[in-house]
Amino acid sequence: MIRRPRVTAKEAAHLTPAQIVDLLRAAAGTRYAPLFALLVHTGLRRGEALALRWSDVDLDGGTVRIRGTLSRIDGRLAVSEPKTAKSKRFVPISAPAEELLREVQATQADERQRAGSAWRETGFVFTTEFGEPCDPRNALRALKSRPPGLACRRPGYTPSGTRQPA
Repeated sequence: MIRRPRVTAKEAAHLTPAQIVDLLRAAAGTRYAPLFALLVHTGLRRGEALALRWSDVDLDGGTVRIRGTLSRIDGRLAVSEPKTAKSKRFVPISAPAEELLREVQATQADERQRAGSAWRETGFVFTTEFGEPCDPRNALRALKSRPPGLACRRPGYTPSGTRQPA
């Protein structure tokens, strides 16, 4: 019998409170600031948050339902199955996260009105100014374009560091 070598499971690196402040400061002023704030408040993965539709959000009940992940597949944005079976879940949201989502809703209503007939109703929570889903890569690009010296500009930085260990 041949035994496979053991693979040591490594816990993902998590951001310190100071790095989280740095992340939110870097995102401030971009259209992705609410996305990164929601990641910090909920521990969602970036693709999970970007796949959220308003039908998955229960602001009165204080939960969001995770049903998929948004990613680029064969050059197109698509919602696919979550990373694991346990990833399909309901996530409680805090009062600040609820307020944040209400602000996103109001901003989206303003953008819908300004866009007029150019608006594309997709139902996504995080959209472009024309209603299209936000590309996950653009969220990272927005951070990497911020001033040097911020944690988010360091090699190997990923917003998945906002996730809390299980």
